[in-house]
Amino acid sequence: MDDYEFVRRLERAGRTVCLPSVVLVSDRRWKMQGAFRTLWSWVVVQGLYSFGIPPRRLSRWYPPVRERVATVAGTRRTQTTTAA
Repeated sequence: MDDYEFVRRLERAGRTVCLPSVVLVSDRRWKMQGAFRTLWSWVVVQGLYSFGIPPRRLSRWYPPVRERVATVAGTRRTQTTTAA
């Protein structure tokens, strides 16, 4: 929600424009949840956020999918966080 809030504040502060450049992002969520589920969760979460639901409460509906890397006794372990 931080990026959504950031853009909303920018738009309130003044005129914004779209720049013609390419941004590379991860496709983990799309691969794990599929297009429909990913888009639907965005619509629901952003809708509820615009009605004033706190981001901490909304985070339960939008679980992280990033890999977490932990070092235990000098060994590197990778743990993938997935939706329950």
